[in-house]
Amino acid sequence: MSLKEKTVLVAEDDNTSRLLVKLILERNQIGCLEAKNGDEAIKILESQACDFLLTDMQMPVLCGLGLIKAVRESEKNTNKPQLPIIILSAGVEDMTSLLEQYSINGYLTKPVFEDKLIPLLQDIER
Repeated sequence: MSLKEKTVLVAEDDNTSRLLVKLILERNQIGCLEAKNGDEAIKILESQACDFLLTDMQMPVLCGLGLIKAVRESEKNTNKPQLPIIILSAGVEDMTSLLEQYSINGYLTKPVFEDKLIPLLQDIER
């Protein structure tokens, strides 16, 4: 399945990590919107359509978990379909319970590599 013409919102406070993901997406002709924290991400989601959300867990203003909770609550209140969410994490903590509890589609450890990100997006898109 082609990811061309899809848009990914990347919520990541670290400029280098955000730039790396943006370069991977653009190289694969996937649109990229950027947010430096969860609050910025919510504002973008309120005004623009996105096909995926990639979020760091530890960000200022509103953390990744707060963002995920807000997105899932909004979807429930508006009967919107669930936005596919991928967690970006620097740690190796067990994500299994979070994935299930918040219907998260996957997670990647940082730094993000193209050979992990693109296949994950393709799997979710199927």
